[in-house]
Amino acid sequence: PAVLRQARRLVLDADALNAIAADAPLQALLQQRGQQEGRATVLTPHPLEAARLLACTTAAVQADRVAAAQMLADRYHCTVLLKGSGSVVAAPGHVPPSCCAPTCGCCRYWPAWWARAWRRRPPPMPPSARPPTPAGSMARWPTPGAGHAR
Repeated sequence: PAVLRQARRLVLDADALNAIAADAPLQALLQQRGQQEGRATVLTPHPLEAARLLACTTAAVQADRVAAAQMLADRYHCTVLLKGSGSVVAAPGHVPPSCCAPTCGCCRYWPAWWARAWRRRPPPMPPSARPPTPAGSMARWPTPGAGHAR
């Protein structure tokens, strides 16, 4: 819980997402965090973790991945990378284009890439893991906490 209150920038994945999904007070902390200036947060769930956070089935997440990612972004006021075949990135009030091919493998690179990008030292990325924008850059991606109505 302290990291939700204190970290300026935070990428949550795996067990952190499962803990939040199972704990209403942690969910409330994450929602509050998203409404604070200067507290950028990225959630990187796979479909089962997204289903737990949304209290629905994995099939429901898979049936409309864009809507599931958007619901998480709006609920927790953060950027969401829904991993899997056809990864989706969403931010409150904004859904960028979906990711690349189902076999790209980029999902495993995103948490580290975001962490380093926030420190302005992005690591070299293999071609299959380049950001899913037409120009291959973050220029068109939402900056967590910037330019979004809250």
